Amino acid sequence: MINNWWDNFFDETFADLLLERPNQQELEKVTNFLLNELNLNPGNTVFDQCCGSGDIACQLAKKDLNVIGVDQCESYINRAIKKAEKEHFKIDFQVGDALNFVSLKPCDAVINWYTSFGYSEDDQVNLKMIECAYQSLKIGGYFILDYTNPAYIFQNFQEHTIFRQEFNHNNLIILKESQVDLERGMFISTWTYIFPDGSQQIKTGESRIYLAKDLKEMFSNCGFKNIRFMGDISGNNLTKNSPRCITIAQK
Repeated sequence: MINNWWDNFFDETFADLLLERPNQQELEKVTNFLLNELNLNPGNTVFDQCCGSGDIACQLAKKDLNVIGVDQCESYINRAIKKAEKEHFKIDFQVGDALNFVSLKPCDAVINWYTSFGYSEDDQVNLKMIECAYQSLKIGGYFILDYTNPAYIFQNFQEHTIFRQEFNHNNLIILKESQVDLERGMFISTWTYIFPDGSQQIKTGESRIYLAKDLKEMFSNCGFKNIRFMGDISGNNLTKNSPRCITIAQK
């Protein structure tokens, strides 16, 4: 068990290599999906629960939505603020822990995207994030959670993945080693960054193996209703072949 591994995992190196999402077309597709599924209109308020460096938050602001973005990593929030200032967006970015942060302003929707959930082996810890989303919503508001689909991962499981990424104008090698701990119900990933000078940085993270029925029970226990699932942002049903497990629920 790796206690609070996320406190040190998400640093500037991870942000430079994997967090920034320059693909504008992809961001537009995600944003349009969120607008449609959450019934969002200009002037509505959206809480981005783990906003990272603010890519989606800025896209939502571009659609004339009021956005609150929270992340535990101060350097990511600083990046997000710079992006918003560059585009002249007024976004309320704050450093905060999604396990206990509740928006003071009731929101029309809460989003949790790019697998920012389920990091603890303790289900009660993970449940806190769903509870905070519920407490942040107006009556009738929606929460959407983008998570892994274990059935898809098991079918396409790769113990070792090697790829190259540009870093400071040089190619950096990334080795991802994946394991499944069935006794604990955890996916475990060890990332090794091999820099051009030969130096290495190794980080390990975990995420809970949650089936749709598990997520449905957790959402229901927090008070959510009208819980449904999708397998991708094209709106396809959740199946064993779906790359994602997207949960949408209403307060």
